[in-house]
Amino acid sequence: MAVDGLLLVDKPVGPTSQTVVTKVRRALGVDKAGHTGTLDPFATGLLLVCLGRATKLAQWLTGEEKSYRADVALGAATDTDDRTGKELSRVDASRVDRASVEAALAAFRGKISQVPPAFSAIQKDGERMYDKARKGEVVEIAPRDVTVHELVLESFTPGAVAIVVISLRVSKGTYIRSIARDLGVALGVGGHLTELRRTASGAYAVDGAIALDAVEKSPADAIAKLVPVDRVVLPMLDLAVTADEAAKLANGIVPRDAAARDGGADGLRRLVAPDGRALAVAALASGRLTLDRVL
Repeated sequence: MAVDGLLLVDKPVGPTSQTVVTKVRRALGVDKAGHTGTLDPFATGLLLVCLGRATKLAQWLTGEEKSYRADVALGAATDTDDRTGKELSRVDASRVDRASVEAALAAFRGKISQVPPAFSAIQKDGERMYDKARKGEVVEIAPRDVTVHELVLESFTPGAVAIVVISLRVSKGTYIRSIARDLGVALGVGGHLTELRRTASGAYAVDGAIALDAVEKSPADAIAKLVPVDRVVLPMLDLAVTADEAAKLANGIVPRDAAARDGGADGLRRLVAPDGRALAVAALASGRLTLDRVL
């Protein structure tokens, strides 16, 4: 039986996101697998792993908002902007108090521009930035516009190295390491990320995830937790097609009449058969459907 669907995995500290995908793929005997948003090796939490036909949905899941809980150490900066890097500076952060942290965090809410970390998976001239950084190359990284929808100061522990715990809900492409670094700069003491846990991605939360070691120990339990392709929550509306339209769709014939029945605003639609099967993703524009991806 083909293994198709979305698996919510609670990534542990250590492996890369791709290593997690490889372990899941091998444990479940799947040929095609991928994830919907990288977590750094030191980070933990929700990694959405698409298996089989669900890999065709990855592009829409990748763009969803993501939520995190992060620990920031104020008083020390590192070259990776996290605890795995080489320390670049150290300043006594004892003068920093909760009020000053709260005030500084205001600048990181809403639409912001941030420079990604030097050690990142961003490609430039066909090479990953972290490979360039490891070779000592200094490369200018252009700022990126991102949105921080929510940012809450959960706790503050003062000291020579002060610890700030924050929770965030952010847009795709937001680097929490950059926020940790820039918060330290704003407070004049430097800062870096010491802990990071992804708690949600789109409609899915880490509370419903399975641990990686549990996937490897009991593949059957993991398969039982798969979200079927037809039930994966996507950022689009469903559009029902008739049985005749579904049959034609299998041959690449666009269901023109379905567009007229929709009557909604332009945007993406998941085309659904009478029996509930997800058949394709199409774009609705000016009353016409254009197939994007057949599932």
